[in-house]
Amino acid sequence: MLKAQEKWAEAEGCYQKALRLCEEYKPPEHPYIADILEDYADMLQKLGRAAEAFELNHRAAHIREFHAKNPVD
Repeated sequence: MLKAQEKWAEAEGCYQKALRLCEEYKPPEHPYIADILEDYADMLQKLGRAAEAFELNHRAAHIREFHAKNPVD
């Protein structure tokens, strides 16, 4: 919601907190982490922070690749 309202600083804080919590309580390849990384990267791209966005998208892509190679039964 904060991203949609263009409250960038508040949204970034929420993304960072959500990412920190997921990384603490979920395995490193959990799809929720990829979701957060992609959404956060989208916001950073809109803010002209392409290099940071690239890194987050790159990390998300590795998680997605892991799941493509290791599908859940």
